[in-house]
Amino acid sequence: MSWSPDVSRAYAAELPRPEAGVAALTEAAAAEPGRHLPALVAAHRRLTVRSAPHWERRTHRILKPLRPLFAEGVTPARRLAALPGAQRGEQAAGRALTGRSMFLLAARQYGEAYGDFREVVALLD
Repeated sequence: MSWSPDVSRAYAAELPRPEAGVAALTEAAAAEPGRHLPALVAAHRRLTVRSAPHWERRTHRILKPLRPLFAEGVTPARRLAALPGAQRGEQAAGRALTGRSMFLLAARQYGEAYGDFREVVALLD
């Protein structure tokens, strides 16, 4: 992405809004998981996707800032998959694990990426 510096700064300045939404949904999902977990999974995915472009050209430094975002996205997706009638939750868990696996490949963490990939394949069986 060939964004101008001012567009890149403006994009990064907007990240606190989705972060606040994820924080609010995390609290709500703790109280009522069946009701709020799907929205939390979707909001966390949006936050992760919005955060990644900022680090796109810094491949040697992406692991530290982005690993927590991808890891935190997998946790609620797994919780959603564990709920009764979890077809949609299994899809969300697979999507979150695939995203984290691809991130780990980009960060050259091949063993961890392979572990996530194996988990996705197990979900598909």
